[in-house]
Amino acid sequence: MTASALAGTSFADPDEIDHATRVATAQLNARARPWIWGRLQPTPRSYRRHFVYTL
Repeated sequence: MTASALAGTSFADPDEIDHATRVATAQLNARARPWIWGRLQPTPRSYRRHFVYTL
């Protein structure tokens, strides 16, 4: 969680802290994108040679 998620807030009791961390975590997870290690997959080629034999 980033510091900006809880910046400028004051808490009265532990329940408010728990609620704030759950809300902040849900907001971060809503915009999260999975990370895939390694190179990106190459785009599939649109043209490939096809050989057709007629007898």
